[in-house]
Amino acid sequence: MIVARVEKDRTRNSTRGINTSDTTVARTNYAMGITGRDATVAVQLYDLARKELAVNARFEGSSENARPMLSTLQPRGTTEITVEGQSPVPPDEPGYPGVPELAMALQQPFRNFARILPGSTKAPSSPPVER
Repeated sequence: MIVARVEKDRTRNSTRGINTSDTTVARTNYAMGITGRDATVAVQLYDLARKELAVNARFEGSSENARPMLSTLQPRGTTEITVEGQSPVPPDEPGYPGVPELAMALQQPFRNFARILPGSTKAPSSPPVER
């Protein structure tokens, strides 16, 4: 029998600049809005035949959504920002994308759990969290 419990579910927002290596033209007035979700899950595997805990582990995972948005930072030496064409985010939207589903943040932790089970031929991509 497997029992899993989400111990931590946290969302975050951040902004990342768009590099000239990301596009053919430097866009100092645009940035990427990032919404992320971080989760920790505790997983226990019980051996019902022996009536004992066989595996007990904690894993961390995360997922992010990103989309272009207007930057609040103005380029040096300018007093206004000129945007060519349409803005990538409608004015009535705050700019950050929606929060990723919890299942997306837990996808890698559950894969890692499967990899630590007896008989697995693959090592986990990240070790269980020690606490």
